[in-house]
Amino acid sequence: VRLEDLNIANTGIKNLPGDAFAKNNYLSNLNLAQNPLHHLDIDHTLGHNLHNLQALDLSHCGLQDRLSEETFRNASKLRVLNLSGNPMFAGDLAAVLRHLPKLHKLSLSNCSLQRLPDAFDVLEQLEELDISHNPLSDAFVKLLKPLRSLEYLDMSYCSLGYVGNNTFAHMTELKKLILSGNKLHTIEQDLFANLTRLESLELNNCGFTTPLEPKVFGTERIYSSVIELKLSGNPLAIPDDGPLLLKQLSNVEILDLSNCNITKLNENIFSSNKNLTSLNLSRNKIEDIGFLKKLRRLQHLDLSNNLLRTINPKMLKSNAHLLSLNLIGNPFVCNCSIVETWDWAAHEKNDLHVLIGSQPSEFAPGIVKLRKALSCTYDAEAYKNIVSQKPVMRKGDLTPHRTWAKFI
Repeated sequence: VRLEDLNIANTGIKNLPGDAFAKNNYLSNLNLAQNPLHHLDIDHTLGHNLHNLQALDLSHCGLQDRLSEETFRNASKLRVLNLSGNPMFAGDLAAVLRHLPKLHKLSLSNCSLQRLPDAFDVLEQLEELDISHNPLSDAFVKLLKPLRSLEYLDMSYCSLGYVGNNTFAHMTELKKLILSGNKLHTIEQDLFANLTRLESLELNNCGFTTPLEPKVFGTERIYSSVIELKLSGNPLAIPDDGPLLLKQLSNVEILDLSNCNITKLNENIFSSNKNLTSLNLSRNKIEDIGFLKKLRRLQHLDLSNNLLRTINPKMLKSNAHLLSLNLIGNPFVCNCSIVETWDWAAHEKNDLHVLIGSQPSEFAPGIVKLRKALSCTYDAEAYKNIVSQKPVMRKGDLTPHRTWAKFI
């Protein structure tokens, strides 16, 4: 049998004999992830036998033995290597990677690395690199500079406090950059100046009080290429008037401002972002949605877990292209506005699924039902009247809380 692809991930394998793949000369893709292969002899079992191997996944195998320089000497065709979730030493990795010049994708997430392997100058074809969740020192980030072919780079949660403005200077092919979870507070001028193809930028939980400084994309670029921007979990200071984001970010279509401690947004807050199609404002403290008037291209809006007490379809008049609206977790009062919004979804949009959590099929069972469904609460006077008119009440009516579906 000419076996080329083998996936035996998460099958409880604890040991592999040295000749396990001795006759699999054509094996090109091997997935051993999530098996407790603590003392796997990678050099003898894999490196010497799999000359045609192109993709290898050893993630979360609990590897305990150190890698030797010979580990992948004979696997020079390897293009994809995933070692995430295994404790590694930078020196060992550097020796191993120098034998893998054809690597296109490398995953070293959660490997307890305190510094980066000094071998990226050899990986001229590397397109994807994940080094997230490693306690790295700022000083070793400069070792990334030779990676000119990178299109995807994940450096999230690496305990970084500073990223030098020439770190990405040669990464002109980069399309997605993730720096979330690093307490950067501010970003150096010109840090993204050469990232002319960057489409997605994730800066969640970075301690920012302002979204981005004016010159991070350089002084010569009128507009950046970024269409997806994630700023979740940053304690942003929201301006009382005028736009939140730089004019250079006018091309942004997907924006995440969830959990940013936002209480109010002025009507011109997105005046520079009229291309927005998806906006996430969940887990804030917003009470009013007048700011939506300028977002005529909006298709997906998440306002879940805010402080909205009422909602009216008239507030969404400018958002004719809306395809999904998440209002779950707001303290809505059961009144006519709920009925009007329900009718808007059912008749004007012709699809109740536009209202996330409106359908019984979306409800969670038992006690968490109201957390997963659109719900409202009768005010004290209204509920008192209901109780007085119903001497015998069903169990579900014993509280003033209702799902929208039941209230309607």
